[in-house]
Amino acid sequence: MRSGRIELTPASERVTRRREPPSQEEPPRLLLVKLGEGTDKQRFREDLVAGRGEVVGYVPYDTVLVWGPSGSVEDAASKHGAHMADFAAEVKAPGELRRAARDAGARTRARKAAASSSSAAGGAEGAHALGLSGLQTWREPGGGDGSRRRLGADTDSPEALYGINVQIVSVLPYRSRMAIAKQWSGRLAAAVGRRSGSEACWPRLGDGQVLDEGNPRPWLQVFLCAEDMEAGLQWLLEQAETVWAEPLHRVVPVNLKAVWTLQTGGLSLDRYTYPLSSHKPFWRAGVMGNREVVGVLDTGLDVAHCYFVDDAFNPVTLRNSLMSNGTATPTWLAPEHRKVVSYNAYAGRQFYGEESVNGGHGTHVSGSVAGAIGLGDTHFAEDAGTGGAPMARISFMDIGPHVDASARIVTNSWAMSARSGIYYGYQAILFDDFMWRNPEMLHLHAASNNGASPEMGSTIPDSGLAKNVVTIGALENYPEDWREWDDTVLFRYSSSSGPKTSALHPGIGKGEWRWIQALQNTTARQLPVVRAVPEDGCRQLVGSYVGKVVLIGLNTTCNVTVKVQWAAKANATGVLFYRNGG
Repeated sequence: MRSGRIELTPASERVTRRREPPSQEEPPRLLLVKLGEGTDKQRFREDLVAGRGEVVGYVPYDTVLVWGPSGSVEDAASKHGAHMADFAAEVKAPGELRRAARDAGARTRARKAAASSSSAAGGAEGAHALGLSGLQTWREPGGGDGSRRRLGADTDSPEALYGINVQIVSVLPYRSRMAIAKQWSGRLAAAVGRRSGSEACWPRLGDGQVLDEGNPRPWLQVFLCAEDMEAGLQWLLEQAETVWAEPLHRVVPVNLKAVWTLQTGGLSLDRYTYPLSSHKPFWRAGVMGNREVVGVLDTGLDVAHCYFVDDAFNPVTLRNSLMSNGTATPTWLAPEHRKVVSYNAYAGRQFYGEESVNGGHGTHVSGSVAGAIGLGDTHFAEDAGTGGAPMARISFMDIGPHVDASARIVTNSWAMSARSGIYYGYQAILFDDFMWRNPEMLHLHAASNNGASPEMGSTIPDSGLAKNVVTIGALENYPEDWREWDDTVLFRYSSSSGPKTSALHPGIGKGEWRWIQALQNTTARQLPVVRAVPEDGCRQLVGSYVGKVVLIGLNTTCNVTVKVQWAAKANATGVLFYRNGG
């Protein structure tokens, strides 16, 4: 399995070693059962159910995850010649989450100890240096308006609470789910040594899915301080009801290139310079989005923007209708609206139309898809901002499905920002489950921003790895005679498989433009990268670093500020940090 190797033994051996017969009072637990070739699976299931066991998961091939009393499950498995094993805490989480939890706790405790013993240690490294910047953080609901935790919330507070996604056994009765929602926060707090709910580091739970009786796959969002991550994660994994735990990744917008990149293939210099001189290829073929509703999941949409406004619908009135909606997810429907037929404020009323955090990304994406300035009921003004399907309309969600608005095509220009998000996980499972129940839908996902990724050589995140979505990526598209390309910083390095080249998109520290300026000031537009001596950069560097980028390790108790100061004293042009062990 992804989390480690599991040794299976014949169920008959477990029965033989058992000292007492199965008890009706034995509590249920998770076990793996591998069925042999030719097993009558229906008969096995009947025997399992007779002993109060249930299948709650499937592991290819012919292996099932069972929830039930150990003794009765052993009897059913032994009867059918199966092999089995305990589904223990050690295999309930991926290695990258365990490492992140361990390292974050160790570094936070060391940083606090250094700060308390010496004021010369410099400022706190913050969330980014802890390796947790790609995780969601807790934001207290405010205003009493039913607002939800923002999917993209982030903070560099030293006492930020970082998210872990915990999958709960799906067949638990509602009273058991209620007990988890009410009790786990306090029990978890005791396990990590927290004594008062007023503490900033008191664990928080996002329990909405657990309390949803109609949710067949309940997940519990748990938020912990960095220093409590290791102990808290271990406690969560040891709970019998926990199936799996993984990082709760922060959602970030990923959409840099739009209409012409999608429609042209090859560009002439004339078309690139004068994009409105002729109709785009799809438009000439009559494909303009007529009678289509496209779903957009993003950060907020400005319905008063000229590319979306409809004079027959006052934007303020639309917002007020949303605010007065009494449903769990505030929504307004306007089937006759020129551009936006529905708005679902999944993130909560508090964030309706919110664009300040992400610089108008939701409006930008919606504009790329279907934005158009209206000229009467059936015409639009063609200009540089007109979307790829100007006759289509938008069903907007911040963030969720669009079936009720008759949307069958949905665009998702967002992803997870952490390297641990590049695998098939929670988001991919949700999309595959949704697509299984709605096979008429087409979900389009962004591969990433021009290959920007914290993981060298891999960019497609969790949501884009779902089995039933279409994930799309495109390179920047320029005409053959063009000479003014957008600047991209490339990082060339060697690995065990040979030389590699990856785009460098600094997410922390100085922005990409500062790196571009540094490169432009060199004759060859290149800068050598050398390792620091000593590698941790915690004292004066030995050697020559003038005109070079120095590579410094992060896995030490020395503060980032100290490392940068030593690099500056050595006259290094820049600093790249790395962390051993993931």
